[in-house]
Amino acid sequence: ASRWRGYLLSHHIPAVHSLVPQLPLLVGVVAALVFANAYPTAYSFFVGADHHGKYLSLAGDWHFLGHPITFYFLVNDIFMVFFFGLAAKEVTEALLPGGSLNPPSKVCRASVYTTCHQNISLFATF
Repeated sequence: ASRWRGYLLSHHIPAVHSLVPQLPLLVGVVAALVFANAYPTAYSFFVGADHHGKYLSLAGDWHFLGHPITFYFLVNDIFMVFFFGLAAKEVTEALLPGGSLNPPSKVCRASVYTTCHQNISLFATF
């Protein structure tokens, strides 16, 4: 048993307990996929993707800049602003002197490695 434990630790294979924090996200993704494909009309009503048809409003008759406040509006128009703002901050910090992507040759090298790895993985599956 100790031989296998040493093997797992030396090869950095994630333990099951490290996957537990991701379980709610994975369960939510699977539930949303099943719901969207099994009941597309109900999903469209719940999410509010159709502004001109029937939709579930999260704030009654209130509108924000002419948009009804639905899950679709919150995710696509509000939360994405914060996501891209955070991504821009992280990239800017990484490009500063002393950052993980400074000098710019590291950016090129990382991009080439990522692209090659993705292509090799893609072609290896066929």
